[in-house]
Amino acid sequence: MKACWAALVLAWGVTGGAGAAHMPGEETAVAGYTVTGRVDFDDPEDPALSGRVVLQEAGLMTPLAATERGGITLAAGAWAGWTRLDFQGHPELDAEDLYGLGVLAAAGHPAAEGGWGWSVLAMPGFTSDFRSGRTGEGKVLLHAAAEYAFSGAWKVQAGLAYDTAFGDPAVYPAGGVVWRAGESLSVNLLLPSPSVVWTPSERWGIFVFAQPAGDRWRVEDDEAGEQVFLMESWRAGAGAEWRVWGPAWLRVAGGMDLARRYEVRSGGRTVLDEEVEDTWFASAALAVY
Repeated sequence: MKACWAALVLAWGVTGGAGAAHMPGEETAVAGYTVTGRVDFDDPEDPALSGRVVLQEAGLMTPLAATERGGITLAAGAWAGWTRLDFQGHPELDAEDLYGLGVLAAAGHPAAEGGWGWSVLAMPGFTSDFRSGRTGEGKVLLHAAAEYAFSGAWKVQAGLAYDTAFGDPAVYPAGGVVWRAGESLSVNLLLPSPSVVWTPSERWGIFVFAQPAGDRWRVEDDEAGEQVFLMESWRAGAGAEWRVWGPAWLRVAGGMDLARRYEVRSGGRTVLDEEVEDTWFASAALAVY
């Protein structure tokens, strides 16, 4: 699920990692939109066939409940996403609207200076195109981690994530080092989404970041059989935030969508399976911290 990287950062946020300098992923709630540039591709089974594709995404993550008991923070939330793959110039591919829904539950105990903390997160979800006569696919993300605060400025975090976002189950490390260099600067060398955030005032801030992107949608069509849409990439860029009122911030960002892979299968035939060209991306979001 595209929200997985944000959910992992949210797990750290449950342990009190968010400071004055905000980083994407530390939001209490966020609604955003992303678009990428148009790229060309070739049909792997018939080189004479070619096409173009533009990607659009929109997502909403919101809290449902939160409480604290005995120093342990408990939180629950929900996520919904929409992805549009706008194919052009290929006789077998058209615009595809794909959706994802998920709920998450997290618990954590923050690390006091010179002490340990921990966090756990579970995020089941479902992806589909919600067309008549089609069924979608369930997914799950599980994450557990520990952290140690050497001081108020330095913290190390280490954990494991279990993820079925791209079909086959995958286990990978998550964590790294956080350096809070005062109230305005935060260096978050956390996998899978490192970032550096500078907030020189209470009204605005700037950041640089890298993060994974992509998802897989597998649907069973009553007539056409299995339909699979997969995309994977890494995004690296920079952005800025402005406080619009109270805890709400407007965020804009842009950069490059890199190491991109697209795959489309229909009824057992591979229509597209290619590492497409790198391109630009731009995004805008309203975040509540």
